[in-house]
Amino acid sequence: MNFSNKKQYGFIAQEVELILPELIENLTKDAVVDSSQNVISQAINYKTLNYNAFIAILMKGMQEQQSTIDSLMDAVETLSNCVNNANICNEDNRTSNNENGKGQVIKLENINAIILQQNLPNPFAESTQINYVIPADVQKATLLFYDMNGRIINEVNINERGNGTLTVYGENLEKGIYTYSLIADGKLIATKKMVKK
Repeated sequence: MNFSNKKQYGFIAQEVELILPELIENLTKDAVVDSSQNVISQAINYKTLNYNAFIAILMKGMQEQQSTIDSLMDAVETLSNCVNNANICNEDNRTSNNENGKGQVIKLENINAIILQQNLPNPFAESTQINYVIPADVQKATLLFYDMNGRIINEVNINERGNGTLTVYGENLEKGIYTYSLIADGKLIATKKMVKK
């Protein structure tokens, strides 16, 4: 067999054969003899790899890997937003000690603010909870849930005012990223992402 003297790159057919045997073919290079039937080189058995099919399989694997990476990045973003919304990393919400070892820091908020919290847990498998605050002067409040294609899959009217919690059951949902939005008196207040695992 005549190969270039340049450095060669490729896959080891025997290793690929363990996983994708249909891409491997066993071939034989006939012995080379001269005019007197003297054997110049012996017959050689070797394996060939169908690189065209192999490239398609590699591309599909890369696409699936990228999809997984995108989902994980969205989950990281959602969790980061969850941490930020919960003010876990906010020094103003932590208890602090003064020189006497006593003291507490508090954060004052507008009691008339409309608040939509990040669902917890997120990502979730079967159920998750969404906390919200709807002031008494709001006439109509609605939570809209959207699928991965932006279609509304559920609409919930919130009739009680003040602090509330909505439990969402999603065991029948496909894995993926969904969004929910709070609409108050016809105005979009906030939109959050939730991840179904």
